Amino acid sequence: MSEFPALGVGEDSVSKTQCFSSTLLVDVRSCAGLKNKSIMGKSSPFIEVDVPGATPPTARTQVVKGDLDPTFNETMVFLLVPGVDEINIKVYGKGSVVVMGKTSDDTLGEAKKIKVTELFSQLKVDVPLDTQGTISLGLQLLPLAETSFMPAQLAATQAELALERKQVEALKTQSEALL
Repeated sequence: MSEFPALGVGEDSVSKTQCFSSTLLVDVRSCAGLKNKSIMGKSSPFIEVDVPGATPPTARTQVVKGDLDPTFNETMVFLLVPGVDEINIKVYGKGSVVVMGKTSDDTLGEAKKIKVTELFSQLKVDVPLDTQGTISLGLQLLPLAETSFMPAQLAATQAELALERKQVEALKTQSEALL
């Protein structure tokens, strides 16, 4: 049994959602002045937001190809349990590192332990990364009763987004194979 409850999509969904206390909206807007770690051309960044103890615990943006000042404008939704009060952000360069003929993602920067307590109004923040550059975020913490996201709807939306991302990746892979 997992430490945190699954999203309420079953017949006993009321009991599965009673542990959630609030919803965190993270609007990943843009980055500026990222460090280029690509050997050829410019890094293709994407952002991973980690909210330990939340459902889901991690979300990613789409990759912005060859741009050190990327604009994402993607909103992520996290259901929080009491006691969850910080987020961690990592900026990666897609396929920036080549090791033994294989590419892997390289960390372009990170910001750890960004506090999210008492954000009951929308807040725009520019957070410096540990290496070089900044990330622009919109943050809003809402009591669960005030959100319009029901757990089943949220799960369906997340499933749709995951499917769309897989389809986009498949199309990218096909187009790269043709080149």
